[in-house]
Amino acid sequence: MAMLKIIPLIISTVITCIYLDDIASAQFYSNLVVFDGGSSSNQQSNNDDYLSRILLIAGLASGAGLLGWGLSNYRQSLATASLPHKTNRNSRKILIERVSPRLRRKLLRLINDPKTANRLLMGIEKHHPHRNPDWIAEKVIYDFQRGR
Repeated sequence: MAMLKIIPLIISTVITCIYLDDIASAQFYSNLVVFDGGSSSNQQSNNDDYLSRILLIAGLASGAGLLGWGLSNYRQSLATASLPHKTNRNSRKILIERVSPRLRRKLLRLINDPKTANRLLMGIEKHHPHRNPDWIAEKVIYDFQRGR
């Protein structure tokens, strides 16, 4: 996706360099036609030809640099997309804080240890990952009261 943004920039850079090279070549040939025997016009055309080549090389180098930069950003975005989301892991660590205050108080009255309560909540959440934290807390309370 990022490559699609960079490609027009590279194409426009190459076209600009080719255009500048054509202008310099046209000036070179026009100077040859109007050549009056002096060395100043020949020197000027050599300078223009040299300048156009420098601009062409600079344009190609910048295009290659932009292409490399785009590829590295694209690789980094692929690498970060394949990593597991840390928010899910962090949110499971504090599952007891996402439970409603009424159910949290009831659960902590039964268990008396927030770490154990959170561990029980996380155990139920492994088997029912798409359930609401309140439902999970009710299930832990129900299972605890039934002696499971």
